[in-house]
Order: sequence, then structure tokens, then C-alpha cells
Amino acid sequence: MVVDEKSDYIREFYSLENSIYLAASDLYQTWSARLHKHYQKFETNKERLQNYHRDSTDEVWKEAIEYFGTEEFK
Repeated sequence: MVVDEKSDYIREFYSLENSIYLAASDLYQTWSARLHKHYQKFETNKERLQNYHRDSTDEVWKEAIEYFGTEEFK
């Protein structure tokens, strides 16, 4: 009986943990897509740097600009 209760607890814990990771992943992907959409509004990196996205810091926006311009991303 005690073993079954522990097994149920462990399954529920990992199920909750997995749900949290999935939710965080979805939020990150949505945020990243918003940044990329904003990135595409401008033709040059100079324009992009002058118009950082409101959902990011200057530093994060600079990193996003660099990443979106890589062959890996394209």
C-alpha cells in the first residue's frame, strides 16, 4: 500500500513537472516568435537596434538580432 502511494506521488510529481516544462516551452516559443515578427519589420540591423522590442531588454534584443541573422536560424 505504501509503495503504491509513493508510486502515485512520483507519477503525479513528474506529470506536473512535465506540464510546467511544456507550458514554459510554449511561452518561450510565443515570445521568440513575437521578437522575430518585430525583427522582420526592419530591413537593416541599424534600424532594428534603434527599435528594440518592448518585451525584451536592450541586451536580449541585440542577441535576438544577431541570432535571427544567422544561417542556423534561417
